[in-house]
Amino acid sequence: MTNYPKIYSDIPTILRFVAISLIVAGHFKLFEYGGGGAYFLMVMVGYNIATFKLNKILTSNSVLPIAIMIVKVMIPCMIYTLLLHIYYGPLRWQDILMVSNFTPNMHPNGFSYWFIEVYIQLQVILLVILSIKPIRKFLLVKTNTACILFTLASCAIFLLSEAIWDADHLMRRVPWLMLWLVAFGCSARFTESTLDKSLTFLGFVLMSYIVYGHFNYYLILSYFLLIIKIPVVLPKTLMTPIYYLAAGSLFIYLTHFQVKSISEKIIGNMPLVSTFIALLIGASLFHIYNKYVNKPGLKAFNDWRLKKR
Repeated sequence: MTNYPKIYSDIPTILRFVAISLIVAGHFKLFEYGGGGAYFLMVMVGYNIATFKLNKILTSNSVLPIAIMIVKVMIPCMIYTLLLHIYYGPLRWQDILMVSNFTPNMHPNGFSYWFIEVYIQLQVILLVILSIKPIRKFLLVKTNTACILFTLASCAIFLLSEAIWDADHLMRRVPWLMLWLVAFGCSARFTESTLDKSLTFLGFVLMSYIVYGHFNYYLILSYFLLIIKIPVVLPKTLMTPIYYLAAGSLFIYLTHFQVKSISEKIIGNMPLVSTFIALLIGASLFHIYNKYVNKPGLKAFNDWRLKKR
């Protein structure tokens, strides 16, 4: 893999923080921002895997890093969903297994975690792709070219699927229709020249217009800030809370509606306060889980692997 420059910028973390904050604020009717937060987090899936996982996968010649990432997401999400459905009922296997986005009928109580389901499914698709040895070898020597081909292929998959199959009854919330977002996220990490950045950005704008039928200015602006790689480093005192919340984005999404329900019973209908509480509680749950479950579990797994050798 080509030694691409490291990212010395807080922009990706800030964009992730903004995205989850806007999602919660929009769901809580605090204000309308035009949507697109969940879709940009799909872009960040590709960007983060390219930044933090791809080199490990290619140098170790193993897809274990991404497999671990999938398991780390699935376990808490499945447990939380199971407990939620046991308490409220009814229990539906498609919700527990994170595949309810493939069924047109929503849960009777309105529970919907399509974003997390597609988020996991996209990672599974990447796991399958990266499990193919010739693809890993090509990525190792032609990283940027491979990302361009991946982006073009994912766009073609979207257009072909739209042409032969109507997914409107599923609200188009299926992974192959969002794979292009992940692909553009990967490309954003590895584009270096001004020409490459310009062409990739224009491709993203065009594709987003084709997909959504209009220019989503939030999504376009966020991708622009991601791809130009401005070396912005904010003071630690400011970045610490931003990172704290951004890191917990998945748990925030998972829990924010339940937090809203509880907070409204205590403080009444105060969307701004409820948004802040949902962000804080969701992120705190993630860091507690990460400290007491995820990290010890990962350490035990690595110790077991060492003993097996």
